[in-house]
Amino acid sequence: MHFLIYGTGAVGAYLGAKLSLAGQEVRFLARPGVARVLGSSGLRLIEDSRPVTVFDLSVSSSLAEIADGIDVV
Repeated sequence: MHFLIYGTGAVGAYLGAKLSLAGQEVRFLARPGVARVLGSSGLRLIEDSRPVTVFDLSVSSSLAEIADGIDVV
């Protein structure tokens, strides 16, 4: 299943990171500045004082670039 996180804020980033860590394909739609940072640095999730960084995110500020094949928004 292919997921799209439409608007990558605190909640969207958390859900997307959890889905990605569970092995799901997740794409993130974010504002241009956020998309640049996530694309270069990945997404860092801290739970129970243990940081986990999710790299190689599919992130864009253009819906047209990442919308093909999405099953769940």
